[in-house]
Amino acid sequence: MSATVTPIHPTTTPEAFDLALARLETEVSIPVVAGDGRRWCQDVLTALREVDSAWQHHAHTNRQTMKRTMKTDIELAGRVEKLATRETELTQQLDLLGRKTRVLDERARSSEGGEEPTKAVEEVRTEWLSWIVSCRALTKEIQTWFMEANYRDVGGGD
Repeated sequence: MSATVTPIHPTTTPEAFDLALARLETEVSIPVVAGDGRRWCQDVLTALREVDSAWQHHAHTNRQTMKRTMKTDIELAGRVEKLATRETELTQQLDLLGRKTRVLDERARSSEGGEEPTKAVEEVRTEWLSWIVSCRALTKEIQTWFMEANYRDVGGGD
C-alpha cells in the first residue's frame, strides 16, 4: 500500500520566491547588446511570470512575520510600519517594471531592422537589479527584526 503524496504547488513553498527571484536575476544580469533587446525583454518577462506567481505568497508571509514581530515587541511598531510601507512600494515597483519591460519588448519588436531601444532596455535592466537587491534586503530586515523581537537576550548579563 503506497501513500498518496499531494504535490505542493511551487508558488506556495517558502523557496518558490527565492528560486524565482534568482532566475529573474540571472536573466536581468545579462547585459543588453544592440540587437538583443527583444530577446532580453522576452527572457525577463518569462522569468517574471514565476516571480509574479510567487510574489503574493511571499508578501503574505512577510506580512505575517511583521504582525508576529509587533505582537511580540510593540516597541518595534514604527520600524515594522516602515518595512510594510517599503513592501508596498516594492509591489508597486514590480508592477511598474513589468509594464516597462512589456512596453520595451513591443518597441523592440516593432523596430525589427530599425533602431532598437537598447539604451532604454539597459536603464530598465538597472532598475530591475536595484529592485532585486531591495527585495532581498527587505526580506532580510523583516527576518532580522523578527529574530530580534523573539530571541534577543533579555537577561541581566553573563
